[in-house]
Amino acid sequence: MNNKEISYINENCLERFGEYCRKYYTARLSADNRISTSKKFIKFINKKEKKIGDVKHNTIEEFFDEELEKGTSPVTINNYYSYLKGFFIFLKKNGDNTVMEYDKVRIERIRNINYEVFTHKEIKELFKIINEDKNEQIKLSNRILFSIMFYTGCTLKEIDSIRIYQKESDMALDDDNYIILDKKEIYFREPNVRKFYLYDEIIEDIMNYHEIVSEKIDKEKIPNGANLFLTTYGKTKALKKLHYSSLQGRISSIKKKSSFSHKKLSLKNIRHTVIKKMIKSGKSLEFISESIGIDMSTLKYYRPNNSGIETEVINYFYYKHPYKNIII
Repeated sequence: MNNKEISYINENCLERFGEYCRKYYTARLSADNRISTSKKFIKFINKKEKKIGDVKHNTIEEFFDEELEKGTSPVTINNYYSYLKGFFIFLKKNGDNTVMEYDKVRIERIRNINYEVFTHKEIKELFKIINEDKNEQIKLSNRILFSIMFYTGCTLKEIDSIRIYQKESDMALDDDNYIILDKKEIYFREPNVRKFYLYDEIIEDIMNYHEIVSEKIDKEKIPNGANLFLTTYGKTKALKKLHYSSLQGRISSIKKKSSFSHKKLSLKNIRHTVIKKMIKSGKSLEFISESIGIDMSTLKYYRPNNSGIETEVINYFYYKHPYKNIII
């Protein structure tokens, strides 16, 4: 069975599930959430050329892992878990998938994520590995990638979509994420508007990197609004955005060269390193939420001794609630 046939079968299941949700879920938002989550999952398995009828619990876990890598919050993934469970109940009833054992999906490891972080020594080692690369273009792009992620706590997904402008008046598009070189500022607009001043060294690296790329395409400079990370292809040397998977590959290759490559330490945890450092320095959750662009409900996963907070909540509502004597 070829990829086109697999995609047709998968999309057909999704379409029927969509009709079912719209018919039986009176709350439109509830139906839309279930459909959009299932659509995201179908896109994931289409990419892997996997038929919906062959999907088992391990594929669900792979989907969650990829979403975590993109920066999706554990809270959202918990919702995905519930929505996909309903999707596979529907598929089983209709005979589209009879092999799924959904109870085997290991959601506990997501609910109780213990984020590992980089030490100062490990961060220095990463930049040492980057700076030893003899290819100037790759060295600069990797240094920019890691510098921005460690500086802002942004996700790889956010950095992948950054566009570069010389000055603010050059902007022709309403971009979500962008850098204005002459102001030395980086902007993120989702999930909330954030702005940071960038160090001179980062701006200089970006300009030097784009200068190398422009020389390869025989241009004086990179056009305004170009993506931060670029590659060239074909005889025409046309500019193309460096693919998201290529950035992931860069990160993996650098990690493999490190002394801590054996650890369960994914480079997506750069963000967690920044957040934990901010928490330890005494910054409020509100401050972190606004500056990193992360939902407040997700930040509870970063706090130590959550069990103590849980006990306090239980004791308050059961023993000390201000309306206890009225409603009981």
